[in-house]
Amino acid sequence: MFLRTALQQRRVEDRQIRAALASLRPVLSDVDRIIRESGALEPGPARERIIRAVSDVIARQVRDQWGIPMLASLQDELSPFVEQQMGQARRLVEAAGGTLTNPGAAVVNVPAIVNGVIVNGRPLGEQLTSSLPASIADRAERYIRLGLNDPGVEATFETAVRTTAENAVEATIRSGVHSVGSAAQQAIYQFETDPDWLQGRFTWTAVLDSRTCPVCVGQDGTERLQDTPGAFWDGQRKIDPHLNCRCYLIPSTWRGEDNRRIVVGDSGEQVVPFRTDVEGWIRQNPDTAAEIFGKARAKRLIDGEISLDRAVREAT
Repeated sequence: MFLRTALQQRRVEDRQIRAALASLRPVLSDVDRIIRESGALEPGPARERIIRAVSDVIARQVRDQWGIPMLASLQDELSPFVEQQMGQARRLVEAAGGTLTNPGAAVVNVPAIVNGVIVNGRPLGEQLTSSLPASIADRAERYIRLGLNDPGVEATFETAVRTTAENAVEATIRSGVHSVGSAAQQAIYQFETDPDWLQGRFTWTAVLDSRTCPVCVGQDGTERLQDTPGAFWDGQRKIDPHLNCRCYLIPSTWRGEDNRRIVVGDSGEQVVPFRTDVEGWIRQNPDTAAEIFGKARAKRLIDGEISLDRAVREAT
């Protein structure tokens, strides 16, 4: 069930990313045209004024033509996904022997969730309508100044602005969808699940493979308490430690049962218990450990020279 939920979420993320990039590309083409037609790439006495004006125009254009419509689209498109994630959380509770004492009590405001989930330290709505437009305008200004100050440097709009903007949008949308899904699941645990079964305890569960970051490896298996803020946890929902975080917080009671998950180590996919000791798994998969921590640090960890906690601290 856990794997199925993750795969469904990945498909939703991919679909929303494709839509976001498709709507962003013509806006970036307009940005390129604005720069070329403004005269900002040519030295002259008025260039500072032109650059500032162009930067302001770009930020507004990206916000109005992409950011605001994208936020509205996500609020609409993610409604079925939120319902799906809530249904998965209900089934997870019941499959683990828990009880839904207040079925239907979790009533969520999808636009509010989409707007408010935290992505890279800021609400998703703010990222789409303010931070990302400002970032694209900043990249455009750097591209202009690079051309003015160092004509010998090879810089194109494609490499200096477009690629960076598309990468940032992809990471933001993927992290945003993941956070929305987590918030939907938490609503079921908070409002519908038998508190005696839940015990207000959640366990951080990382997706273990070569792409897992050291922070998330270190958090795997650590517990959070409902209504008690902690590391990457506001007391009710997970706060992603970085963009593209793939981790989950699941009820500790469920994780403590004999449930299993798929991990990807040196020999490919493996089915292991959720309770698998992550440090032991790391030591058994040295090539994967090297991808996560770097070769030298991974060797020290595997040889027992340093603990997992120290490897995580050093890597972050």
